[in-house]
Amino acid sequence: MKYVDNIKNGIVIFVSYSYAFLFTYAAISKIIDFENFRIQLGQSPLLSSFAALIVWTVPALELLISGLLFFKRHRLKALLAAYTLMVMFTSYIYIILNYSSYIPCSCGGILEKLGWTEHLLFNLLFIIMAGISIRLLSKTKVIYTTLATTTMISCCSIALLYVISDDISRHHNSFIRQFFQSASLTKETPLTYNSYYISGEEDGTIYLGNTTNPLKIISLDSTLTIRKINRITVTDTTLPFRSVSVKISAPHFYVIDGTVPCIFKGNTADWKASLLWKGNTYFSHPQIVDSATIAFISQTNTGKSTVGILNFKTDAVIYGHKILQQQIDGNFDSDGSLHYDPKTKEFIYLYRYRNQYTVADSMMQIKYRGNTIDTISKAQISIAEVKSRGEKKMSKPPLIVNKGSAVDNGLLYVNAGLIGRYEPESMWNDASIIDVYNVKNRSYISSFYIYNIEESKLRSFIVRGNKLYGMIGSHIVSYKISDKIISKAK
Repeated sequence: MKYVDNIKNGIVIFVSYSYAFLFTYAAISKIIDFENFRIQLGQSPLLSSFAALIVWTVPALELLISGLLFFKRHRLKALLAAYTLMVMFTSYIYIILNYSSYIPCSCGGILEKLGWTEHLLFNLLFIIMAGISIRLLSKTKVIYTTLATTTMISCCSIALLYVISDDISRHHNSFIRQFFQSASLTKETPLTYNSYYISGEEDGTIYLGNTTNPLKIISLDSTLTIRKINRITVTDTTLPFRSVSVKISAPHFYVIDGTVPCIFKGNTADWKASLLWKGNTYFSHPQIVDSATIAFISQTNTGKSTVGILNFKTDAVIYGHKILQQQIDGNFDSDGSLHYDPKTKEFIYLYRYRNQYTVADSMMQIKYRGNTIDTISKAQISIAEVKSRGEKKMSKPPLIVNKGSAVDNGLLYVNAGLIGRYEPESMWNDASIIDVYNVKNRSYISSFYIYNIEESKLRSFIVRGNKLYGMIGSHIVSYKISDKIISKAK
């Protein structure tokens, strides 16, 4: 009998010391490489919203349990705590493997080199070891009920954290990004000059305009190989052009200058443009809606920004005065990007200095407003008036929340202006971050990186289906976006 008791006692001691070693090593590894652990936990698809609390709680619990396991009178409680923690770890891994939209990096420690499946099997082994030891230490059969209840509560706790954290990160503006590693570079082409911009895309052909040579258009195929250099001719060159841009919606193209204001229209077959419209509505950021309509940003008589749509045939203008919301001056604070999504027939206006976008129908009637995941709800700008000139200017550099954006099929892609919580600054310096939103659900989907080229960051881009075309310095690049993101489209 004594021999059997010694074996039981040896098993308990072995398991206790094994847990003590495992938890101590894991805790110390997290503390030594704390910044990396904090970043990995912050980017977890399950626990990101609670990372600030968990990043300290887990190592502290591991060290506390490890210490208690060395004391015989506390060993049963310590083993129960170790069992509970290991069940929670295992539940976390199980959800990651089966329900998470992506699988993150391991959170370090002794198992950092293991795959997630191997990690799961390792944890299950330790759970079994702890369960056996608890049964050997316990003098009552109630322990089975205790273990079953503990297991159920632990699993449910992790599942609940997952649901809550996922809801917070997607809908409640927590500013914690999730990275699916979901866009990959497919092609990069140098263009010599950094004055090119994307004029349009149609059936795999990308058209590039040039700010210093406005009537020059380059055509590239889907592999970003230059196919042709086109020269636009216009019927009237006497107009005082100052800010010419070319918009292409094949087979038509439009030469637009909202400071004149005038619009020329032509066909990509011959690149000859004739005057389509000339009026007295001054505008910027033109967006082609269809062959008879453009959308634009303009100013009211009081100097405040507004958006509108212009019909070439009737010369009628419809303003969406309620779309832009004034916070400070109604001009600088309302700066942003206007987009038209032909697939959903909606306008999306994204503010530059705050975390908000507005969705409107084809008649500029507001449908709803949404928020990006950063926390800047009010524009952080300072405005000074130059009385001698009757001008207003920004008196200091503004805090840019959204650098640029694109829309496609109900998805909003935002070139983020601010670094998120738990993100490595080194990546922020080496790449641009694209945040993706489902505008219909007003939810955040994911983020991915667009890497710098020759220390230049992404300056503009468009998205068509699962392809992102972007301008980086004097290069044009194409990225393939993960199907996990594209599947979230309306």
